[in-house]
Amino acid sequence: PTRGGTRTATQGAIEVTMRTHRQAHCTLCCHAWVLVGVFVCGFLGVVVAPVPVTAAAVCDVRQYGASGDGVTPDTRAIRAAVAACQDGGTVAFPPGRYLMGPLNLTSFQTLYLEKGAELLGSTDLQDWHVVAPLPSYGKGRESNWARYGPLLGAYNATNVAIAGEGTINGQGHFWWEAHKKGELKYTRPRLVEFEFCTGVSITGVTMRNSPFWTVHPYACTGVFISGVEIHNPTLSPNTDGIDPDSCQDVLITHCRIASGDDNISIKSGMDAAGRFFARPSQNITVSHVEFLGGTGAAIGSEMSGDVRDITFQDCSFYLSANVVRIKTGRGRGGVVENIWFQDLSVDGVAEAISINMFSHSNLPPQPPVATPTVRNIRMVNIKGVAAEAGNLNCLPESPCTGIHMEHVEIVAPLGFRCSNATGSSLNVLPKSCLLPEDAPAHVFSD
Repeated sequence: PTRGGTRTATQGAIEVTMRTHRQAHCTLCCHAWVLVGVFVCGFLGVVVAPVPVTAAAVCDVRQYGASGDGVTPDTRAIRAAVAACQDGGTVAFPPGRYLMGPLNLTSFQTLYLEKGAELLGSTDLQDWHVVAPLPSYGKGRESNWARYGPLLGAYNATNVAIAGEGTINGQGHFWWEAHKKGELKYTRPRLVEFEFCTGVSITGVTMRNSPFWTVHPYACTGVFISGVEIHNPTLSPNTDGIDPDSCQDVLITHCRIASGDDNISIKSGMDAAGRFFARPSQNITVSHVEFLGGTGAAIGSEMSGDVRDITFQDCSFYLSANVVRIKTGRGRGGVVENIWFQDLSVDGVAEAISINMFSHSNLPPQPPVATPTVRNIRMVNIKGVAAEAGNLNCLPESPCTGIHMEHVEIVAPLGFRCSNATGSSLNVLPKSCLLPEDAPAHVFSD
């Protein structure tokens, strides 16, 4: 029953759509994770739990004073709707364009965007609050201290969701130009950032023109992202698509992502701060995702808290810089291990496979604690067309080990290049450059 005893058309539509999302949530999770392997079996009980939505608390932002004209600031009205839906409610946006500043969601709360609804991030710096650096970074990515908070955020929340068929538009052109001109004191805001949350669901919506990273789950457990489209221009700076960071038990599926940087990047903090925070990203699956442009499926370069047990499968890559992209460097420390890239199609990619342990670093060899490790990487059934098959460029003091390539067939004028990389190969074209595990590490090019 609703609060007044009757159900509005909007409430009925939300109930039906959310019920569909929950059913799809369970079906997709079970189907995808069964394919992944044994190491994720324990994760099912966390992610497939549906985010509760109570029909009794549907708060239409128009009823709280939002104009939806795309010109009048609606931040105050939207925050009032959020405050009225604190106990398991749904904050509903009917069709319209809502100009707004940052917004924080709370536990058991759903932000629902009807088809035709568009959230517009404010371009007035006075609307944006400044927050402390994330603990695993110790500083902003573009400043030595603070950063702007996200447009949509949640902190230490349980079962929080964004759903619907509407659009979240960060109006990133303002931020990109300001960044290019050096006019910003702090790191640009993420579009969506959930920190220390359990039970995160993002389904159905479209996101575009993010100021910085688009979706950034940070130190979260049980993250489900499905049916999301992300559109950031090719030359937009640092507009990663989805970046799980120090997260575990994550499923990203049936999404389309175009970005100006990594389409998806698995992270776990940076350098000494990341090693001290010591919260790895693990048990993450990415399946049935279209990578459009951008720089592909990445690990790092911020991986100092370890990244392990990651699967990319049944994905397609069109005009991306890379397919497989593992990046780290001296000073990072941390371990990247047990990573699967399987059943990936390649079309018009610049360099299909890239492992670069000299990324973002010109440092000389570091102590062991600050020297990264890359091991046990499996690439199976990767096929298509690229300008270059791949480059595996690993550290002489920390060679890449346990690299396995099987049924990797890349049509490319340039073959594979390897430096300090060992492992095994089966049915690889062009000819694999990997050395056997018992061979001394050195450079080899095909």
